[in-house]
Amino acid sequence: MNKLKINLLGTGVEIKRILLPESVLDQWKGFINPKSSITKALLDPFFYYKLKDKKYNCLEDLPSENCSGIINAPKSQIEFWFNRKKVSKVNTFELFNENLLFPLFSLEKTTTSFLDNKGIYILQNEIGTIGTYELMVNSEKLTIDDFIFEIDSIQNTTFIKNIKYKNQDLEFVKKDTMVTYQIGFEV
Repeated sequence: MNKLKINLLGTGVEIKRILLPESVLDQWKGFINPKSSITKALLDPFFYYKLKDKKYNCLEDLPSENCSGIINAPKSQIEFWFNRKKVSKVNTFELFNENLLFPLFSLEKTTTSFLDNKGIYILQNEIGTIGTYELMVNSEKLTIDDFIFEIDSIQNTTFIKNIKYKNQDLEFVKKDTMVTYQIGFEV
């Protein structure tokens, strides 16, 4: 068995759908300034201090459903490691380039968007190691045709949501990012 490791480095996006019950949200609306909204309040760290709820101390403590990926930016790149050796490094603009006669990798658009469900969403732009993924494989060498990149879009931004190797999902290992921008909205 050989170890396949993929690093997503650069600029990414993370979308969270908050999964709080309506009763909790209604209760929290009493703590919100009438000129503000629940989405702005959830982004405010002082809101959680006013709540004094031991269960929810910050945005990260809220139950949520997440979707994240690496976006097409000048410094974004994907590294492929095989048996502890870096075998390839690809910039994201090479993947998303529609003017290529023969595309390097297979791109597959997701059929359902993450934003199809109603709810409160938090959108965060991040920079750093967007994700490290690993998979133990039986093959002795890698080929380009074995990879499928699943892409999704939000607000005219296309991002790589998932990478598959021979129709197998890679296991998420870690992420090390810094949030550069965040916004909340309701659908």
